[in-house]
Amino acid sequence: MEFSNRPGSALGSLIPEWIIADTSGCGCASYSREMDVWGHKGCTERKEEIVTHLVRQSPHLIKPLALLPECVKRYGAAKLLDQALALSVPEESDVH
Repeated sequence: MEFSNRPGSALGSLIPEWIIADTSGCGCASYSREMDVWGHKGCTERKEEIVTHLVRQSPHLIKPLALLPECVKRYGAAKLLDQALALSVPEESDVH
C-alpha cells in the first residue's frame, strides 16, 4: 500500500507484509480507505474502534503473533495507530 499522508494509508504502510499469513476476507483495504475518509480527527475520535478492528484481524497474522494475548495485541495495535496518526497530516479543519 502506498503512503499518502492519510491515517489509513499511513497505518497500512507501517504493517510489514511478512506478518500477514492470509488477507482473504480481512477487509483491510476498505477499512484503510474508510480511515482515510475519516481523516486525522475522525480516526483520533475512533481510536478504540480502530484498535478493536485491528485486534479482530489477528487470525490473519502469522501464528506466533495470532497466539499473543489480546492485551498484547491491543497494545501493539494502539502503538501502530499512534504512529500512523503521527505520520498523517491533520486536515486544515482539524487545526485551530
